[in-house]
Amino acid sequence: MSISLKQLANLPEHARRAVARQMKGNPVPHQPRHVAGQMNKTEARYRDVLDGLRMLGQIEAYAFEAVTLKLARDCRYTPDFLVVKVRKHAALGVFVEFHEVKPASRKGYFARDDAKVKIKVAARLFPWATFYVVYPAKGGGWEKVRIEP
Repeated sequence: MSISLKQLANLPEHARRAVARQMKGNPVPHQPRHVAGQMNKTEARYRDVLDGLRMLGQIEAYAFEAVTLKLARDCRYTPDFLVVKVRKHAALGVFVEFHEVKPASRKGYFARDDAKVKIKVAARLFPWATFYVVYPAKGGGWEKVRIEP
């Protein structure tokens, strides 16, 4: 990596420190994508929605990161929420849904390519469950997109 002193001087302070660490051979610290078992702010907001749905009787139960699905050798997917619905007046019984919470973007929701592939593969491998991506809607509320196998 080569950078002139003039270029280095024009960088913001945090970038100068990162370049200095890299030039010394030290890796640049990075923020982990997700800490297992800990909700981010968007997931916590959606948990509040699920609490309300449970109190209204629209869902039976939910759990955060309760299930990890094996998609292939050395490839796993842990949905954000397992949601259980019960149809009390129908012979259909229990429904299992997996809800993946994503941040909103201009075109709907933001997800990395690997996350999009994993949820699509999971929907195909586990047809007994319904998979959704949920994200904050513009103007309030939540959008829910069903992922087809």
